[in-house]
Amino acid sequence: DLNESSSGGYWFGVDDDVGPALGEWLYEGSGESGLFAPQRRTKTEKSVERVGEGERA
Repeated sequence: DLNESSSGGYWFGVDDDVGPALGEWLYEGSGESGLFAPQRRTKTEKSVERVGEGERA
């Protein structure tokens, strides 16, 4: 679902079971693009990995 925020922007929710796959897809190739700061990208990629590992346990 796409919802409007109080500030006039938009936000959407993601089902828990697709979160890791979405995170991997969003950050795929981001190292080469320079889109995200390296430290931020690494931190987020590790978070996505942890969530994925929790689902496989």
